[in-house]
Amino acid sequence: RSGEWSDVTEQTARLLATPDVVVSYEDAQALLYEWLNNIGLGHHLGSFLDAGYDSPVLLAGITEAELKHVGITDAEQRRILMKSASCLHEDNYLLQTSPESVEDWLGALGLSTYSALFGGAGYDYLADLTRMSPTLLIKVGVTKPGHRTKILAAGVGLQKWIS
Repeated sequence: RSGEWSDVTEQTARLLATPDVVVSYEDAQALLYEWLNNIGLGHHLGSFLDAGYDSPVLLAGITEAELKHVGITDAEQRRILMKSASCLHEDNYLLQTSPESVEDWLGALGLSTYSALFGGAGYDYLADLTRMSPTLLIKVGVTKPGHRTKILAAGVGLQKWIS
């Protein structure tokens, strides 16, 4: 394993690197803190949460520009984060059961605060969510980049429930 991962517990590393393990919303923030702390960057937890990145799996594929937006100003810390995040899988947000409504789906993601915004923007059906883009999410009112990432990653998983 790389130097950045040397202090990460085997259980956490295995959980975060396994694409078919679904991480519950309740455990996601604790995993994020543990992951950041184990790579020596636990002091940035508040910055990630403020930007809507409430789980380490949301950091899969994160870019340098996105890390700058979060507030990670140190280039070496950005390098460590991007290298460590390359082991993560976004598809941990695929749901194991079929949601019955947009509201249920957002609730399962821990994002029920957006239900009224989605409804107000005319996104009433789950099929509508499979065609979302970052630009559309901004128009709907999803301002936190981490929340947009979570919605887009989970939206891909909706395909298997919509036929």
